[in-house]
Amino acid sequence: MKNLLIIPIALMFFGCSGMHLKANDPWTNEQKILQGTSLALRVADWGTTLDIADKPDKYREVNPILGDHPSKGRVNTFFASSIILNYLIADNLPGKYRNKWLWFNVAVSAICVGNNYGIGLRMKF
Repeated sequence: MKNLLIIPIALMFFGCSGMHLKANDPWTNEQKILQGTSLALRVADWGTTLDIADKPDKYREVNPILGDHPSKGRVNTFFASSIILNYLIADNLPGKYRNKWLWFNVAVSAICVGNNYGIGLRMKF
């Protein structure tokens, strides 16, 4: 679980070190909508993954970072970290790459949520 926190913590220190990775491209309305959609889907995936954690005898997680039967704490740490990290990455990418990154995140999250709902999982917070 501690390993999941290394990347977001390291990214926070970039601001302290004088390195400026930010592309300084303003967010377009489309990018803001994509970010909001990605966030909503990631939260839905978070909730359904917590349902997996509640039912280790019935379901297994396919995300190799989480492992087959993650604890709720591991699930919470992973999704909180991934939400922060995905935003930081998007915010620091130039506009044309930001769009691709956001569309990729929406697509992956939509597939995960669709699969989870399709097998009977529901959001459990």
